[in-house]
Amino acid sequence: MKKPVKDIASKSPATISSESTSGETLQSNKGLCATASTEHSRRNLLKGLLLGGVAVSTGIIAAKKVYKHMPSTGLKQSYLSDVAPGDRVHQGREHVVMTAREKADMVKFFKSNYKRNS
Repeated sequence: MKKPVKDIASKSPATISSESTSGETLQSNKGLCATASTEHSRRNLLKGLLLGGVAVSTGIIAAKKVYKHMPSTGLKQSYLSDVAPGDRVHQGREHVVMTAREKADMVKFFKSNYKRNS
């Protein structure tokens, strides 16, 4: 069974210094410091564990939401129905080289439209 701890805060400095020679007061002071230190480290450990748990649970919730919004249809099927027809159209076209006159006309057209729309 622990001895009751003496109240040091209510004593004057002269009384504390005169009692500091007795072994009982020193022992009680050491016990207070050790208890406070242990409680502080436990508190920090619990805070860390709590924050870690919150971070992990937040990450799990975010991952679930991202997974929920993933497309449910097959990506290959979507690709075949959307991109493949466009690729076939582009493959059927020929590459025609522009003349210098056509390039100059196109640049002139873009410049005049840019000035008008600005």
